[in-house]
Amino acid sequence: MNSKDIDKNIEDSLLAKIGENYHFLKTILSNKLEIAKLEFLQKISAFVSLLIFSIISIFVIMAILTIFIVSLIVYLEGLLGSYLSALLLTNGILILLTVIFYFLVKPKIKSLLAMKMMEIIETTNAEE
Repeated sequence: MNSKDIDKNIEDSLLAKIGENYHFLKTILSNKLEIAKLEFLQKISAFVSLLIFSIISIFVIMAILTIFIVSLIVYLEGLLGSYLSALLLTNGILILLTVIFYFLVKPKIKSLLAMKMMEIIETTNAEE
């Protein structure tokens, strides 16, 4: 073989390896993109399912509370003999519960949200 044929074979071999590496890198990048899409969809689906569960839970809790409040009003009307007095007493109880809930639970909710935000920030920094 002469030197031109050897150079041509080396050049063809080198180009073939470069082409293989290019396709290999292209496949890796494509796979990473698909993995990122799947992870994003997984997070979105988890969020949507939590949102739907929360909405349904809120409706169920509101229905139960409504039934309880109406029953309380009917019971108090029987005890007090006045529908208006039963409504006023029930409203007073609800206002008292709201004030207690606001002052006792609000700080706990704030601290819980702050802790969750810190966890999110830490996991985001750890992934980078």
